[in-house]
Amino acid sequence: MVTPLDSAGNSFTSFEDRKIITTSISCYYVDTSMKSIYGYAPTNVVTEVLNRNSQWENCLVVTDVTGSMYPYLAQFLLWHQKNLDIRKGNHDFVFFNDGDNIRDDLKIVGKVGGIYYKKTALYDTLKSKMSLAMQSGFGGDGPENNIEAILFGLEKYPNCKEVILIADNFASPCDMKLLQKIKVPVHVILCGANSINVEYIKIAKKTKGSIHTIEQDLYNLDKLSFTEDDLWISIDKK
Repeated sequence: MVTPLDSAGNSFTSFEDRKIITTSISCYYVDTSMKSIYGYAPTNVVTEVLNRNSQWENCLVVTDVTGSMYPYLAQFLLWHQKNLDIRKGNHDFVFFNDGDNIRDDLKIVGKVGGIYYKKTALYDTLKSKMSLAMQSGFGGDGPENNIEAILFGLEKYPNCKEVILIADNFASPCDMKLLQKIKVPVHVILCGANSINVEYIKIAKKTKGSIHTIEQDLYNLDKLSFTEDDLWISIDKK
């Protein structure tokens, strides 16, 4: 016969008045498939900016999913896997690929297309919609339909108060003439920014939004007076 012992080495024959200690182990799965497939970005700009600006709630999130953005999209997914259900908002998403591989000479400003909208608080649904947008088009010429994508999302989410735009600093918007139609602040997260593309500064300034890089959050641009040359010089020297 084997006599059971408690943690102090004392024998006992019943569990009466004995404290039963249970331990649970939680495992958290992190989806790293995007990094393994599309590579690593030179900086963690998307995750850094989103972490720094936790005040953004109930925003429309508009994201460039053309080929040059693939490494940054891995960051986008990793961040949302951890935060999508925790946040109080930011469940309206737009992904744009600059035309679903339409020929560049057939693109018409404001009607380029390749724009995908989804309202969801589910990570798998978000990833599926983003993957569909990526598979449907890879970009094309340099300029992209950022403004068209924002306006498309605002039509779907008319009560939106702010927009988060995750953009490629090296790809200027092709549709800046539509900018005056945007009536809410646009917060631009710039991927691949060494010096900041002036077109995105115009978007932030005109909409009373902001510019965000790996190191800086630039607010109140609408209150500053400067020329385009001043913008490049002042930010490059930071």
